[in-house]
Amino acid sequence: MATSNPFSGFTLEELNEFRAAYKQCLLDIATTGQSYSINGRSYTAADTDKVTGILKNINDAIATLGGAKSSFAVAVTNGR
Repeated sequence: MATSNPFSGFTLEELNEFRAAYKQCLLDIATTGQSYSINGRSYTAADTDKVTGILKNINDAIATLGGAKSSFAVAVTNGR
């Protein structure tokens, strides 16, 4: 059973803004170890899988609109 993408219905411009925000979130978590907030929702190193999943959904929505996908990977070790 397929689930719908929560990012379908947004414009390419909006999706690119979302993607930039979530990329920055991963980057900040990885480089500072601090939490990062997007629209009042806070993410920490424990949420990197969730943020990566959100980025996948955003990239899939962008691809549906014919935009270019972006690859972005950050290893967060959380002190290990």
